Amino acid sequence: MNKVKLDPELNPKIFRKFLNKVKNTEEFKNIFEEIHSAYPTLPKLSLDKKILLESLNQIPEFFPKTFKDFITEDPMLKEQIEYADFIAEFDKSVLITGETGTGKEIFAKAIHASSNRKDKPIIFVNCAAIPKELFEAEMFGIKEGTATGVKGRIGNFELADQGTLFLDEIGELPLEHQTKLLRVIQEKKVTQVGCNKEIKVDFRLICATNKNILEVLDKEFRSDLYYRINNIEINLPELRNRSKRDIELLINHFLNEINKEMDGIEKVTIEKSVVDKLKKYNWPGNVRQLQSFVNKAASLALFKSSIINIKFMKDYFPMYLKKNNNEVQKNKKELVNERLNMNNKYEDLYSVELFEGFKMSEFMNEIKKEYLKEALAKSKNQSSAGKLLGYSQPQIAKLCNEYKIT
Repeated sequence: MNKVKLDPELNPKIFRKFLNKVKNTEEFKNIFEEIHSAYPTLPKLSLDKKILLESLNQIPEFFPKTFKDFITEDPMLKEQIEYADFIAEFDKSVLITGETGTGKEIFAKAIHASSNRKDKPIIFVNCAAIPKELFEAEMFGIKEGTATGVKGRIGNFELADQGTLFLDEIGELPLEHQTKLLRVIQEKKVTQVGCNKEIKVDFRLICATNKNILEVLDKEFRSDLYYRINNIEINLPELRNRSKRDIELLINHFLNEINKEMDGIEKVTIEKSVVDKLKKYNWPGNVRQLQSFVNKAASLALFKSSIINIKFMKDYFPMYLKKNNNEVQKNKKELVNERLNMNNKYEDLYSVELFEGFKMSEFMNEIKKEYLKEALAKSKNQSSAGKLLGYSQPQIAKLCNEYKIT
């Protein structure tokens, strides 16, 4: 049987298509090592085809293997890349901060790939996604037979042994679980649920959060744990604060990746006028939102004319051609009046596209806060501000306290 040679630069999506065609178990086992070699930062792989495909699904298309592969001309991000590359070989815990979609997970993968642990697994854990009652089983593991019908499993701490443990959304970890995490970091030992035997673990810890933990220190987050996970801090800039040239570079990169996948199909192109318009957009979802837009636009363009031009944008993505977020803020009154006259109150108020990680509660709170500030600025007191907004004075006082507006 011929051994399949894999290109290390192959896009994960092509891997998925290829693996779905592999039916022979022996052939699958033969290519297993090549896959792991091509993607050393994959989570611990399994010979189970279904699990392997799920692992590949964790990899975004924008997937630098090392810091040299990052796409940027922005001085701030370049400095953070150089710093992260420098500290990668130091076996210290790292805290990566930044808004949703700025690339925290990708940075963690690159740190791992540049570290002395690069030949070992990196285990990904989303702290916000683990149910409270399953935390110990997920992280510490559970002994088979602990309860009727319970199957044994190895916990994430143990899976990360000799490698790297990446805890995403660490700011969402409940206080009771923070205590357990701190103990593991200090003692480097874990005990499976239903077992008395301690297991030694040795892993590098990388955490990420889009929260400002310092604001909730000793309230929602333990200070002793914070200082343990924050030996080294890396803050990733928002896409809107990066060089506008980065948006163009990223758009071209994503399109090139898509065109590689669509080998044999007419290539998708984008006109410079569209790129110039997209540079002015605020991208609240950062690189992740930009990538999502390029994927959608390219798919539609292939269906239509293979060219993303201004007419195409007006037909399918008008929100990206509207005024940028700062201009919208300056013209809120005019915009609201327009909505009221059209009898569709508040519809599409900020022209924000939904993206992965979008949180309606946060978005609505920002709207409330901005209008509250404006009403107070135009009023002599809270009662007058309340009349403008349709609230009573006690309600305005409560909102001011909630949003810390003086």
